[in-house]
Amino acid sequence: MRYVAAFARLTRAAQNPTTKHYSVKMGVIKIKSSDQYKDAIKGDGISAIEFCAPWEEPCKAISPKFDGFSQSDKFKSLKFYRVDICESQDVAMDSGVKLTPTYHYYKDGEKIGEYVGSSYPALERSIASHSHGVGSSPPASA
Repeated sequence: MRYVAAFARLTRAAQNPTTKHYSVKMGVIKIKSSDQYKDAIKGDGISAIEFCAPWEEPCKAISPKFDGFSQSDKFKSLKFYRVDICESQDVAMDSGVKLTPTYHYYKDGEKIGEYVGSSYPALERSIASHSHGVGSSPPASA
């Protein structure tokens, strides 16, 4: 019951534009069909899509980090998606994924980048470099 009350408070806080202490992010959305994938890449803004095999050790290790990035205010301009290549082989094949984990970045239907690997720092740099669109760099840190 405490969890329900806490969630209700967070939801109300997120809906109140004067509240700065809480934000509710959607997290990683699982893509289960080709149609859902097409909608994700054609949507407004920038989409980061993780292609993974849930039984593979590198994917099991880095997927929680991707989940964490999806919750970060630092990357709030991106939409995060995940494709299980075992469940959605057609999506993985249509996307040209050959190794996992692979990360694709799309803006307004166009692929703007890719990262293949399981290095946490490299994934974070990849997400940061694509979080501002094609050919742009993340803002300099103060």
